[in-house]
Order: sequence, then structure tokens, then C-alpha cells
Amino acid sequence: MENIQTSIHSALVIDHDNDFFSNLNSIFIYYHINIKCINNGIDALKEIEGSTFDCFFIASTLLDVSAVYLIDRIKCIYPSVIVIVMLDNPTVEQVIEFTAYGADNFIIKPFTWESVEKLLTFYNY
Repeated sequence: MENIQTSIHSALVIDHDNDFFSNLNSIFIYYHINIKCINNGIDALKEIEGSTFDCFFIASTLLDVSAVYLIDRIKCIYPSVIVIVMLDNPTVEQVIEFTAYGADNFIIKPFTWESVEKLLTFYNY
């Protein structure tokens, strides 16, 4: 594997499904990206307002807070930050709605190392 340069140095992952954390964590460690994982929207809101990240990975469905609300809040605080939505079964309507609130990109679950790597290379210097 080639070593890519990316403008993403830190990321916050928000998803109630902990299985995806380990997959993303190993990929991000390989690329020297600091990652923090949160499994609920309430704690994510606190983290969003208290810390700075280059990128946010947000599950399309959360148990306690709407993903659209989180995206909107992130973009209000950090307009130029990268927001990637993790979709289970994507629909055109979801993509349109998330894009309208500021989502920059999408990745489909379950994702592979290659799909995350392609996403990261999209944000190369």
C-alpha cells in the first residue's frame, strides 16, 4: 500500500455501532490520523462544541439525535470542515437531505479498507 498525504489529521466518528470503530481505527492509525469515537449524539454535541477536528464521520441513523441536526450544528460552528455520512442502505432522498445540510461525502456500510482509503485520497493536499 502506498502512503497517502491527506488534509485530514484528526477525525471524530459518531456511531452507536461499535463494530465500525475498530475498522476505522485501524485504517486511521495506519495513516497517522487521530481518531475519537463517540457512540451517542449528546456526547458528540459536547465534543463538537469543545474540540476541533478536521473531519467528522457521522452515522446516518443515531439513537438519540438526528444526523441532520449534528451535520447542521457542525457546519454552523466549522463551515469548512469535512463531514462524511456513513450510510447503511442509501437512498437518493437521504443523499439530497444530508447534502442540503452540509454533508461533503458519503461512505456505505459495511465499508472496506479500500473504500475508506479512496475517500481519504479524495482529500489529498
